[in-house]
Amino acid sequence: MATHSRESICCRDEINTLEIEGTHVCSECGLVKDMLSFHESFCTEKTEAGNMILFELCNRAEIDCSTQSSAEHFYQIWVKYHPTLNKSILSACAIDVACKKHKIPRSMKEISVISGVHTKQLGKYEQLVSNEYYPTIASDYVNRFGCKIGLKFTEIKEVIYNISLNTNTMSFNPVALSTAYIYKTSSLDNEKLEELEKVSGVPISTIKRISKYI
Repeated sequence: MATHSRESICCRDEINTLEIEGTHVCSECGLVKDMLSFHESFCTEKTEAGNMILFELCNRAEIDCSTQSSAEHFYQIWVKYHPTLNKSILSACAIDVACKKHKIPRSMKEISVISGVHTKQLGKYEQLVSNEYYPTIASDYVNRFGCKIGLKFTEIKEVIYNISLNTNTMSFNPVALSTAYIYKTSSLDNEKLEELEKVSGVPISTIKRISKYI
């Protein structure tokens, strides 16, 4: 109970939470927790009994109830106005757009993996059905990718800091840009670079090319 009383708003945001050696650390205030306690926990009940596909994909993506509700909202609108489009692809699109809206760091590659929908199909469908644009920034993905390849807390903080200093690279894809900053700031060896390629879906050639501009 005492731990929760010390939590500030930053601790409740998944973007700020790092998993280090079995514990969870807030990258903003440094609070260490033995278990996650986000403001909104993952959904365990179906928001819409008829859409099992969307519910299953939301569980795989480990997104909170608010984001799932937005995905369901987008899906219902798109199905109504585009009834002939593939519903499985629409479900994946709805989750991708909802994650962007709520600033949940899920790349299109990750959505593609959990849904089985190719990224090109995902991109084409989003352009067709969605008028909403929710921009993300490179630092949104650093915690997630950094933890997956085993970076230290201080290294991740340094990467995020370096991103905040440079405003001349905003034209690059934020997912690819985050990997380039991780690669350059942390001086990754070939093994770690291959891990970064695997978790992010960004090719090594692209990571190295963008790193030349930062």
